[in-house]
Amino acid sequence: MGEPNDRIPRLHVITDTVIQSRFDAVELARRALAGGADAIQVRDKHADDDALLETVRAIVRLCRAAGARCIVNDRVELAARAGAHGVHVGASDAPVSHARAILGRGAIVGASASTADAARAA
Repeated sequence: MGEPNDRIPRLHVITDTVIQSRFDAVELARRALAGGADAIQVRDKHADDDALLETVRAIVRLCRAAGARCIVNDRVELAARAGAHGVHVGASDAPVSHARAILGRGAIVGASASTADAARAA
């Protein structure tokens, strides 16, 4: 399948291993992609950078093979190093402008916002 097309993802799966602990992030991504997911968001608030980088690289490979996108929570530089398609930043993470500067114009950059003003600011 290769690279994802420009359409909006239909099924976006977040690999949070705190919410569910049955599968590790890579296995969860593999299963989600097999089930039709076209976007995998890697979320791990506790992993150190080296461990998370290895996980994200594995998921990026799976996503590329399936024609899906891989997005990383919070860690902009790690997303860039892993070759992810984008990043999602929270209110206490790097600003959207920093993420865009690191990842480039073609990357997906999402942000959390709890109010309309926060969404406009992002």
